[in-house]
Amino acid sequence: MIKIRRDDLVGVWENQDVAPFKYDDNLEITLYLGAGESNTIEFVQGENIIAYHSDGLEVSGITDGKFTITFRNSELNDGNDICINCRMYLPNQPKAFIANINNSGDRYFERK
Repeated sequence: MIKIRRDDLVGVWENQDVAPFKYDDNLEITLYLGAGESNTIEFVQGENIIAYHSDGLEVSGITDGKFTITFRNSELNDGNDICINCRMYLPNQPKAFIANINNSGDRYFERK
């Protein structure tokens, strides 16, 4: 089993439209996961760009290829924590995982 650490996820992750995680909603989601306390989830749809900041990041619950990313004090949830359920972390190139984010369905993310 792959052991996922917070350091494995530090970086910029962009969702990619690949089957079966292809949507025709023109929504781009980018995760900016920092080594420090500042992290951002950015939603871009057409001309609309919305970025939600958080004060911390934790990675937990790593079992059977599933894990949770917790954003501490996230603007996305009015200053409360938000948990993003993830799975299928791929450590090879390109590094990738599947995440279910805020009513957007399962999305495939690659590190940029």
